[in-house]
Amino acid sequence: MRYFKIKKVVLAPPEDTTLSIVTTHEEKATPFSEIDGFQYFGVNTTDANFLTKQHAACAVVELTYLQVEPILKACALYKSINEIVQTKIRQRYSADDEMKLNRIANSVAKTQTPQAFWDYNTYVTECSTYGNQLKIEAGLKQA
Repeated sequence: MRYFKIKKVVLAPPEDTTLSIVTTHEEKATPFSEIDGFQYFGVNTTDANFLTKQHAACAVVELTYLQVEPILKACALYKSINEIVQTKIRQRYSADDEMKLNRIANSVAKTQTPQAFWDYNTYVTECSTYGNQLKIEAGLKQA
């Protein structure tokens, strides 16, 4: 996944269109966010000439993952995946159940931690792993 910052350009009539990222049918572009007139996209492309195919007015800039990471973590898709994970956990454990199990686990020696806590912990880890995989597939996180 490659990441791009694109200046959103709205053309007045008679063109009456919005310029954005240019991709081919083989390239999948995922919009992540729009901040202060700039759009942030992830694009699955290996095209070395990708930037030369963009609208000059859009001032497209390629970003590294580290540069775009804070934007990705704040985007709606990232938050939606976090909510999916939270919902999966809540299907089995309420917030009260979680607090109780963590309180019990923190109040005893590790060798005395009840099995119920380990079952809970395993399930939460499975849910988190699932969410992380969704984020990786969407380009929100690196493997």
